[in-house]
Amino acid sequence: MSDCHPPALQRAALAAFAEALGSASTAFRRDECGDPRINGKRGHVYAVSRGFLISCVCDSRRAWTYAKRALSFARVTQDGDEEGSFVMDRAPTAEEAETIRRYLGIAKRPELSAEHVALLRARAKRLADERAKNPPSREEPASPP
Repeated sequence: MSDCHPPALQRAALAAFAEALGSASTAFRRDECGDPRINGKRGHVYAVSRGFLISCVCDSRRAWTYAKRALSFARVTQDGDEEGSFVMDRAPTAEEAETIRRYLGIAKRPELSAEHVALLRARAKRLADERAKNPPSREEPASPP
């Protein structure tokens, strides 16, 4: 979104913000112009020269009022009827990250235990070994008579 900073710098800053936010990897994408952003169902986050631009869209005026109150740790830069923008010049704390994810509808990164990760790796290895033993056939399907 900001043309004064190269996309590589924007991406690195936004990746650090996404890590602090605890967002799912699927939320970190490029927009229509190719700029990196963190997508949510009700808003998004960009890296800009002043820090991070948080855009929030709500369903009603009352919901926007509650969102402004909940996101008071960031500075309001645009205040519309049912939507607006905030600027943060730092990474969020754990409580702030939860609030941002909630109001912007950003998916949370799954937290897996070491045992669960080990189970998933063993399952993937077993499936890879089975496919190596029995590769799928490359035969052409029979043509109809």
